Amino acid sequence: KEYTALLFSRYSFVRFEPRAITAKDDQIWGLFEVEALHRTSGKYVSSDIAIRWTVRDGKIIEHQGLFDTASVLMQQGELAVVAA
Repeated sequence: KEYTALLFSRYSFVRFEPRAITAKDDQIWGLFEVEALHRTSGKYVSSDIAIRWTVRDGKIIEHQGLFDTASVLMQQGELAVVAA
């Protein structure tokens, strides 16, 4: 709950579009295209996000989200790119 509150205090999501969703047994995976406004910098960032849910008795009991953190930090100006 803490992480979700922190995430939504820093970003306003403007697009969250599913590209693929699949399920087997109690596992559901989704791949989403996401765009959000980073409130601190005022910059829009975009990323693909993979999300895995575990569902039992009709309830989500586990959630895991994976995205390219470095790319998002670069887009919002918090991580510099150094050419080799």
